[in-house]
Amino acid sequence: MGAINLRPVTWSSADAAGFPILPLLLKADEATSGEIKHALRFTILTSKIRGSYAWPATHESSNGTSTSQPPYGQLFRLKASYTIPSTFNTQSRAILTAMKTYGMYIADGGSDMYVTGEPSASWLDTTFGDVQSVPASQFEAVDLSPIEARAGWSATSAAVPSP
Repeated sequence: MGAINLRPVTWSSADAAGFPILPLLLKADEATSGEIKHALRFTILTSKIRGSYAWPATHESSNGTSTSQPPYGQLFRLKASYTIPSTFNTQSRAILTAMKTYGMYIADGGSDMYVTGEPSASWLDTTFGDVQSVPASQFEAVDLSPIEARAGWSATSAAVPSP
């Protein structure tokens, strides 16, 4: 399989960050299996996003310029210290484990802390209530600059070069 390239810089997609949607979409069959092996996409209120983007995003929407706000494409991870409740169903635990392991990227402005998933009758009634019960304070921004500093890194490649 060849290199996976991102959209050219400044190109949009169906979301403001320029991400392809399908690879970051939450899928019911993965959650039901108990294991999700990729990062997710999420939205926050547009007023909370800086009008810039960070790799792997390739696009932004004109928002505020405050450096205290995260840019489009910012990766957030559920803190390692967060204990996933054992009472949560398999889907909820799989989603939260993926958020700890792979994180989730700001893909667009929209509902606050909304993880985008496929429509499916396979979702359990309690899954999204469980996931949405985790406060935003339990997430931390991930600094990707060490990856961007590696030899072979490219702003238009989805590949992460070896250290």
